[in-house]
Amino acid sequence: MWKFESYLKEHKIAMLDVGECLAEQYENIDTWPIYQSLSSRWDKNLFKIYEHLPQQMKQKIDASRWYGEWKHHISDYDTIIIGNTLRGRDVIEYIQARNPKARIIVYFSSIIGEKNRKDPRHYAGLNIEFCTFDKGDSERLGIRFLPFYHSWLLRPLTDLREEYASYLPERDAFFVGMAYDRAEKLVKMHEIFQEQGVTNKMVIVKNPHGHYKPNIEKHLTENRISDEELPKEISKSRCVLEIVQGNQQGISYRPLEAAILQRKVITDNKAIVNYNLYTPDNVFIIGIDPIEKLKDFIKEPYVSLPDKVFEKYTPQYWLDALMQ
Repeated sequence: MWKFESYLKEHKIAMLDVGECLAEQYENIDTWPIYQSLSSRWDKNLFKIYEHLPQQMKQKIDASRWYGEWKHHISDYDTIIIGNTLRGRDVIEYIQARNPKARIIVYFSSIIGEKNRKDPRHYAGLNIEFCTFDKGDSERLGIRFLPFYHSWLLRPLTDLREEYASYLPERDAFFVGMAYDRAEKLVKMHEIFQEQGVTNKMVIVKNPHGHYKPNIEKHLTENRISDEELPKEISKSRCVLEIVQGNQQGISYRPLEAAILQRKVITDNKAIVNYNLYTPDNVFIIGIDPIEKLKDFIKEPYVSLPDKVFEKYTPQYWLDALMQ
């Protein structure tokens, strides 16, 4: 039994924009989006204006008008875990005013850039804990480090792999993700793939309101791949491409998904060597491994990892470690 399972016998956990799979699994875990879906253009525009106001002006506005249904139940919980979409102090202040004894943990599953409103230093004076998936941010900001989980790992590995065993590789490399600040790097990688004779599929999704040069724009799309189709697309690829944002050191979902489905990884994240998913047989590191060896790397068979490697990426392990 996990430690948090004993805790749940007498206590309740609220998760805001995180832990949906855990809420489905455990009765005393509830999850909601932090912010409600805004249908009217007026509300959407007003919220955008609010987000860019100075802190002193924000304090004069009741931001709870945009919160999800959790705001009516927040006093019922012992522990409140908040995910990556936290946008300011107002949410924390609202919770603490109504539930001052609750333990509040904020978990970041993406990097925290300079001058970012998620920066823990903007929350000085509030009794909350911060944790991040990124080792660099952990050291820079002095907050806890904990790799993120994958909801796929609620299921046994054998069941997952059996479900997608019929989807055989038909291309060498596959990428899917938002363009963010890496659109040019991704297009450059596509060109390198072509030069090397590496067949690939690149699904680079445009950023909302993003502006791109014509030579970049033609490689982008507004069409995402659904959660149902993603494991099929990975299974139909020999390798998954990961190009990280900025100075990111934490691994994204892609290397983990690739390992779960026994596919190789091509990545520019040099910090991947610090994770137990790394083996030079299965991971090609751009900027370290010779690019002229890429085709040979792809041709070699995948080397299976022990099942115990995946234990630290289960939702239960993540919650247990987060609650310590």
